[in-house]
Amino acid sequence: MTDDHEFNMKSKYYWVTFSLVMLTIILNISTLDQTIFGQSLFNQLVANENANQTITPPSAESNLSVNESQSNNIPIQWVNISGHWTSDERGFHGGSDGSGKVLVSNIILDPAINNTIENLSTSFRINDLNMVVPNYVAIVHSFLDSNNYKYAGINLFDDAIYGIFYNVTNGILTSYPQWPGIKTDLNWKPGTLFNMSLVNHDSSLDLIINGTTYYSIPVTEDFLSDGMVGLDYGRIKDLDFFSFTTEQPNNSVGKSYTTQDSQTILLDGKTIPGGEYIQIYDSSPYKILSGHVAMNLPCDGDGSTDLNVLVGQVPNLNPADLELVDPLSTLGELCLYHVNVASDETNPITDIAIQNNSTDDIEFPSKSSILISLNEMSRP
Repeated sequence: MTDDHEFNMKSKYYWVTFSLVMLTIILNISTLDQTIFGQSLFNQLVANENANQTITPPSAESNLSVNESQSNNIPIQWVNISGHWTSDERGFHGGSDGSGKVLVSNIILDPAINNTIENLSTSFRINDLNMVVPNYVAIVHSFLDSNNYKYAGINLFDDAIYGIFYNVTNGILTSYPQWPGIKTDLNWKPGTLFNMSLVNHDSSLDLIINGTTYYSIPVTEDFLSDGMVGLDYGRIKDLDFFSFTTEQPNNSVGKSYTTQDSQTILLDGKTIPGGEYIQIYDSSPYKILSGHVAMNLPCDGDGSTDLNVLVGQVPNLNPADLELVDPLSTLGELCLYHVNVASDETNPITDIAIQNNSTDDIEFPSKSSILISLNEMSRP
């Protein structure tokens, strides 16, 4: 009986020991497996993206649809290099299936030459994307051909946004800094609006997003090659570009295509002394090429008002011709007026003001307001 009991105890001891040893081996194998094979998707993508990649050159097939009647907002001479683009009165619209299986560049170009440009800017809104795969939006700052071009912008991936520069040389893609780029403090949610600029300081090229400089690269003689400039995106499902601006040095005329720059000013309860004026808008150093001002102002029974809208460049401001919108006015109380604003070669406009043309103070009644909408601007 004692021998049987001792045998059973030894058997249990050996079985427990064997089980512990096997469990340790299994855990070690599991840990080893995680160490070797358990890289996150992020780390795998970093490894893949950091390696020099041969990319499929953008095709010359055009998918851009431009409405001729809207060519004042979106120039008809823009060149669609690749991808999906449409346009309407708001600007350019792009989007892809967002699968991420193949990185396809969607490039559209403004035929401006890069070596005369010191600043490139765009405003865009990202409506939908798949954060599981890398997405990007960029400004093309030198496009020579489908195998040789440079662009810079943002990567959106894994709930983070990164600033990055790209260079495609003979079909080989490299990035600065190392992919995915420099991490920003920016966040994305559907409909987020971004303002992005590339500013050339001669010795460096700065990437500025929503007013913050996130990364700069040194500019060498061969870096800023002559080439066209434009817009680029990849994998994003749905986005809108509202503006694209080029600025040139030595105060030469630049180009800007803006579509949603507006400002509403509420005047309720405010007072303008007799003979005085209040400046309500200043676009310096940019000239207003196309704009519109709509105003709800106190008026008399004939639809006249003692208020002027002044336009021009301070101190050279002149009264604009106000047009009464009779169906939307209440004569003797509040009238709606509007005026179109446009610079020309002899009369540049950067400033808008409202003037009391009487000797008495004017206190604005309830619902008095001014809406300023700008469609196109240019550096003077």
